[in-house]
Amino acid sequence: LFPRLLIILFFVLWRLPCTVLDLLLIYLRRMLLRLLVTNLMRLTTWLPLMGILRMLWSVSTLLSFMLFILFLPRLLLRNFMRILFRVRNLLFFGLFPRLLIILFFVLWRLPCTVLDLLLIYLR
Repeated sequence: LFPRLLIILFFVLWRLPCTVLDLLLIYLRRMLLRLLVTNLMRLTTWLPLMGILRMLWSVSTLLSFMLFILFLPRLLLRNFMRILFRVRNLLFFGLFPRLLIILFFVLWRLPCTVLDLLLIYLR
């Protein structure tokens, strides 16, 4: 029971923020289309908000992809024992939180971005 609960919790915590942001963007897009149909003058107040949200979305995606590109080859080029030694050093010294943040961005944002691009392509 516990491993199953852990897996469900992992998927909920991993996909939920992404899904909420996707739904928010879809809702804002529909609201903008409704405003476009009803009143063109009111649309000008919502366009900067949509642009800012889209810019933040693309910047976070770009940052996670850059972190993935920058740090993955560096880890893969070294041999396995050196990687283990480095991870052990990171655990006992102050660089471990930085590695956790990088792993969080790579593991959370990259699959979300791939899924979003796939959904956009299928639409």
